[in-house]
Amino acid sequence: MMALVVLAFTACNKNEQNEQNEPNKTTFTASTQQMEYEGEDRVYINQSLRIVFEPGDMCMLYNINEMEPWRSNCATYEAVQEGDVVEFRNCGLGEVALERQDAFYAVYPGGPGCTQTELSSGENKSRFYISPNQEYRQDMVSLQNMYMIGKVDDVDDLGDVHFNFKNIFGILALKPYEAARRTVTEIKIVDNYYDLSGWVEASLPYLDWEEFVYLFNNYDLNNPDYLERLEAFKNLIGYNVYDTGNTITMNVPGGVQLGDSRNNTPTFNIVLRPWALYQGFHIIFTFDDGTQKDVDLSGYHNLIMKPNVIQRISMNLDGY
Repeated sequence: MMALVVLAFTACNKNEQNEQNEPNKTTFTASTQQMEYEGEDRVYINQSLRIVFEPGDMCMLYNINEMEPWRSNCATYEAVQEGDVVEFRNCGLGEVALERQDAFYAVYPGGPGCTQTELSSGENKSRFYISPNQEYRQDMVSLQNMYMIGKVDDVDDLGDVHFNFKNIFGILALKPYEAARRTVTEIKIVDNYYDLSGWVEASLPYLDWEEFVYLFNNYDLNNPDYLERLEAFKNLIGYNVYDTGNTITMNVPGGVQLGDSRNNTPTFNIVLRPWALYQGFHIIFTFDDGTQKDVDLSGYHNLIMKPNVIQRISMNLDGY
C-alpha cells in the first residue's frame, strides 16, 4: 500500500474585494456533456441526457503552469445550484490565481477523499480516486465516480471561464427482473480482466482528450502499432494506478423490489471506467433474505463501457 500524498492545499484567504465584484473574479461556470446511449431503450439522466449537478457538489480547479510547475495551484470549488449548467465558487480548500497561467483545468469530482496533488513538490501530477462503492439513487447516478474533465486555455480571467465538461466514464443502466420479484440490497460487478477501482495518477497538461478518444475507438491489443501508441500516451501523461480492485459494488439502502418484466423493473445506473466488461464479467445480486445470484457472463464479449455512453441492458434473472 503506497503512502498517499497529503493534499497540497493552503488555507483559503478571505477575499476582501467588493461583494458586487466578487462573482466576476472568483467564480466560474461549467456545463455537462450530452450523453449518448446504446442498448434496448432510451434512458436519460435528465431530459437532455446530461448529468445534473446538485448544490455542494465539489470539483477541483487548477491553474497550471507547464514550464514552472511549482507555480501551479489548485482549490476546491462547489456548485451553488442544481442543473447541467451551474456556477461554482471556492469552498475553502486552497486558492488559485485568478489570472490564467497556461491553462485552467477542472476535474469533477474533487476534494478530500478523491483528489491528491503533487503541486507543492513542483509536479503537475494529481491522483484521482475511483471508489469501489456506489449508492443507488432512483433515476439518478451516483456521481462520486462520474469523472469529468474540462480545460480552458483561451480565457485570461477566471471569472470569464466556462468549462464544457467531458465525461471520461460511462454508465451501465442495468434492468434486472424475475418472476419472484425479490428485493435487491446490493449489486456487485466483477470484471474478469480490468481493474475498476483505485487511485489513478496523471499529469493534466499532457492529458489530450482527442488522443484519449482515438485510443479508445481504435482499441486493439493485437496491433503492435496501437500498443506502441497506447504506451507512449501512458508514459506522456505519467499514468500510474495504485490500490486497485476489479469490483464495483452498488449498495441499495433499504432494498429495491425487482419487477417481473423489463417494463416494470427499476434501473440501476452503475458508473464504470472505459473498457470495463469487454473481456468478460459477472454480476452478483444480493437479496434482502441473504440469498445471492451470481450471473456469470465470462464468455460475453459484446459489451464494452465507453466514455460518455449509457449502455442499457435488461436481464431476466430466471434465465441464470
